[in-house]
Amino acid sequence: MTCFVAVFALLSGCDVGRPPHVGRPPHTWDRYPSQIETLAARTSPRDPLAESQYRGRAVYGQYCQICHGQHGAGDGFNSAMLDPPPRNFADEAFWKQTTDEQLVSVIKDGGAAHGKSKLMPAWGHTLSEQQVRDVITYLRMLPAEAKQAAAAAETTDSSQE
Repeated sequence: MTCFVAVFALLSGCDVGRPPHVGRPPHTWDRYPSQIETLAARTSPRDPLAESQYRGRAVYGQYCQICHGQHGAGDGFNSAMLDPPPRNFADEAFWKQTTDEQLVSVIKDGGAAHGKSKLMPAWGHTLSEQQVRDVITYLRMLPAEAKQAAAAAETTDSSQE
């Protein structure tokens, strides 16, 4: 009779004799969630502006920083050899007279197509539309970063005196 119960239990899918995790969905304490589960469980999206700035910073560092400089002040490694010099994106006056669409066009078509430096490449075949927009989002935060850096430098200078 005992043998019959054991065979019946195995054939019916009963958990007799099996470890508790076999045949059952794992519990959250048994393992970490997969990347898909983590994304599916996200109830609120991340800050899209911060994500765009982060992606834009990476693209800028790879393609633009060599001429425009680490902080966008037009003082990159190649800037001394360029005439006209690269744009200073940390200048607030520039942003008051420039639209995103103008920047998209210059980045995609290159400087020569818009009466700017002929040495600025056309990035339209290299960068995606999203990458161009992300770079512009990053560039728009540079004046605020420059102000913060200047204020921090003043604070440091005054505390050392």
